[in-house]
Amino acid sequence: NKILDRAYRYVGGLDKFAFDAVTVNDDLLDDKMIVEVKHRVIVKVDRPGDMLIDITGDTKNRRNYLHEGQFTMYDKEKNYYGMLKTPRTIDGTLDYIFDRYDIKIPLANLLYSDVAKRLNPQSKGYYFGLSNVGKTLCDYIGFKNSKEELQLWIARGQNPVIRKFIIIDKTGKRELRSTTVLRWYKNSKSQLDQYIFKVPANAVKIRVEIPEEKE
Repeated sequence: NKILDRAYRYVGGLDKFAFDAVTVNDDLLDDKMIVEVKHRVIVKVDRPGDMLIDITGDTKNRRNYLHEGQFTMYDKEKNYYGMLKTPRTIDGTLDYIFDRYDIKIPLANLLYSDVAKRLNPQSKGYYFGLSNVGKTLCDYIGFKNSKEELQLWIARGQNPVIRKFIIIDKTGKRELRSTTVLRWYKNSKSQLDQYIFKVPANAVKIRVEIPEEKE
């Protein structure tokens, strides 16, 4: 718990950062066969209110922008986009869209500034020793409950970022196993205009409706 809490507090305290993540999910297709689904996610954050999430892969090809309280979702294959007026902070925007819409943002928990408070593990933890992810020496830890298992590799030293994590679902209702490997960057040279959505040629704007039960 102490190792994970330190990692969450470190990431939550970064004003600017970026990471490049590759996620591989084992998914059950039509209750018949387990298939592999792979995505690459590039995330850039400039707190408190600028964010870019680019997703490319087998089932999703999208880009999400947040700037000055304007959250934009763009489908790169279908060339349509939707816009929402949201709170001006990343934390507030994530809470807003998760509460009102069926929108999933990969790796969203790592984008909250108070992630240490939100995800403080309550279950018993396990320490498996030291392990390398690439050239990074990491503490390898794990947690479990009746519904899922979580394994994490957290970098040792002054920058305790999460370099890899695995989620194993025990209920059979979601992806059976999801593995994510991350590379982190300081993002110190981030440019403001990368967070501002520029409408591509012939792109179609769609309306994003609030579900009736959430109004």
